[in-house]
This record gives sequence, C-alpha cells and structure tokens, in this order.
Amino acid sequence: MSEAPAYAFGLRASANRFRSSPISASTRAPSRVPGPVVREAAVPLPGPLAALLVEMADQLTATAADAPLAALRAAGVLERIAARVSRAAAGALCDDGLSAEAVATALGTTTPRPWSCS
Repeated sequence: MSEAPAYAFGLRASANRFRSSPISASTRAPSRVPGPVVREAAVPLPGPLAALLVEMADQLTATAADAPLAALRAAGVLERIAARVSRAAAGALCDDGLSAEAVATALGTTTPRPWSCS
C-alpha cells in the first residue's frame, strides 16, 4: 500500500504522485499548511481508518487515470458521506461544549472552520 498525502489524513507522506495529475489543484495541500508543532497536536486517526483512507486514495488515483467518470462519481459519493459524517461529528462536539478553537487545535490547524451550534 502506498502512502497518502500528509495533508489529506494527518499522516506523514509524500504528495508527489498528485502533482502531475490534471486535477492536482483540487488534491494539492492548501497554501497555508500548518507547521509541524500544530500537526503534532492533531488527534490521531485510528490505524484501520488511516489505512482505509490511504487505500481509497490509491484506488481513486488509479481510477482517475483509467476511468475518470467513475472516479468523479466515487468522489461525489465520498463528498456526501463526508458531509453527513461531518454534521454528525460537529453535533456531537457541540453537545460536548467544545469551542471552534479547541476543534481547530484537535484537527491540527490554527484556523477554526466556521461552524456553530444551534
């Protein structure tokens, strides 16, 4: 299994394989990637989940080369899953009373994403 980009999953790895892709703009790290101290504070992903994400990245990359429409369809499915899980996780964090700053630190970034508990 090859490594996924460090910025994608909080793992240390190389992003070189994404740079030559015609869709690299959407897979490349943002220009303000948190420094090592901030990343070290990030909550770690469970090993099996991290491995699954790496495998999915590999499969999607290969599919994008061989069957781009299938890769786009899969990406759409993943976006919907991510949105649903994000809403549920944010709700749980609101229930726990965590601030946006505490969440940002736990995620390994210095900038809290705008979200509110309602």
